[in-house]
Amino acid sequence: MNITPEQALERLMNTCTRYETSTFKAGQKLQQWKIDNVEQEKILQQLVRQHFIDDARYARNFVRNKSQRSQWGAQKIRAYLQQQRLSADLIAQALQEIDVACEPEVLKKLLNKKWSQTKGKNDADVLAKLTRFGVQKGYKYSLVAEVLRALAKERNVDNE
Repeated sequence: MNITPEQALERLMNTCTRYETSTFKAGQKLQQWKIDNVEQEKILQQLVRQHFIDDARYARNFVRNKSQRSQWGAQKIRAYLQQQRLSADLIAQALQEIDVACEPEVLKKLLNKKWSQTKGKNDADVLAKLTRFGVQKGYKYSLVAEVLRALAKERNVDNE
């Protein structure tokens, strides 16, 4: 779809007032609309200057949302923010929003709920599936293994 740079700026301003977006996502939209590179840069600079786009704010909100509502772990969140081409410093600052002390408890609730929904040939199969689930949610393997050991003990399941 071809639109003028003025229309593109207006659309992005509209979008940015409804929800947070990153510079990278806005740039993708501009490319999709076939706005030339010079105009893209001008539009992005204007959006940043007028505080429609703030990558630090975007990263903080994303971390809060995904860690609290979607219960993602730090590794999955970090990977997504890296895909958004945010700087390592910005990502590190945003990840400080995660309450690391609560991660084991959140993961325990997630795994406990998933355990009751998971079927397998035997206990080892179920534990393997739960391990993959925990790691895919973005939690460190060591934490997933530790929490699963505790849950297996509570459920009197042999986790060897």
